[in-house]
Formats: sequence, structure tokens, C-alpha cells
Amino acid sequence: MGSRGASARGAHGVRAAEESFEQFYRDCRPRICAVLASMTDDTRYVEDAAQEALVKTRELWSRIRGYDKPEAWTIKVAVRLMRAWQARDLRQTALTEDAGSHRGPAEEAAGRLDLHAAIRRLSDGNAAAVNLHLLGYSTAEIAGILCVEVDAVKTRLSRSRKALKALLSEEE
Repeated sequence: MGSRGASARGAHGVRAAEESFEQFYRDCRPRICAVLASMTDDTRYVEDAAQEALVKTRELWSRIRGYDKPEAWTIKVAVRLMRAWQARDLRQTALTEDAGSHRGPAEEAAGRLDLHAAIRRLSDGNAAAVNLHLLGYSTAEIAGILCVEVDAVKTRLSRSRKALKALLSEEE
């Protein structure tokens, strides 16, 4: 009977871990996609990188769920995946065609430039810093996610505020 009790507790623990990951997935996925979308106009990377990062998180959930901010770890993985895929695709594109400017919908669309589109016009690092800041991460947490110094995050945020002000005032 003792082994049956241990088995039941083990099954309950697995169920609890599954349920906690499912809740994490539901809460975290939209925020990961928002961060990634702020970094690129090419949406094919966003969903794939978010999903792949969440798969990696699930594989390591027993360890990652104990982190102070498991979402930050997952965003970091997603950003790295997306950047690696973009770099690979850029190298392949350069080999097959003129790697000229590929303008996304935000740049090509006529009409009013909204904040999200303006953020996407920032450099990848600045856009990621702004989006993470808007999600409520501290500068230290943003630095950890983006693998840069805290001062670099402060600089990115300051420059981004100025750039966004200019971009948004252009449209008025």
C-alpha cells in the first residue's frame, strides 16, 4: 500500500506541473508574441519562435518553474531563436538575390502610424527593450533577457523615447 500512495502522490505532482505549465502557456504566449512582433515585420518568425521557446520551456519546466520569472527565460530563448533564424534567412537571401530593403507592411502602408508600428521601426534591440518595458520588466530584468548591461538598456530606452516621439509626431 505504501508504494501505491507514493505513486498517487507522484501522479498528482505530474498533474500539478502540467496544469501550472498550461496556465503559464496561456498567460505567457501572447506576451512573447508581442515582444517578438515588436522586433520584426515578418510574422512567420513570431509564431514559430514563440512556439519553439515554449516547447523548450516545457521540456525543462520542472526546473524553470522555480525561477523568479520563468517568462523572462522563455522570452530570452524566443528572441535568440528568432534572431538566429533571421540571420540564417538573411544569409540565404544574400546568396540567391539582391538583399535590398524588404519593407514590411508598417513601412509600406499609407495612413496613420500607430505606436506598435513605430516600435517596429526601431532597431531590434531598442524595440525589444521598449516592449519588455511596456510589459512591466525592470531595466535589470530587461538586461538579463537581452544579455546586455543595465546601462545599455537605459540608453536604448532613452533613445527609443526620442525616436518614437519623432516618429509619432511625423504622422500628425
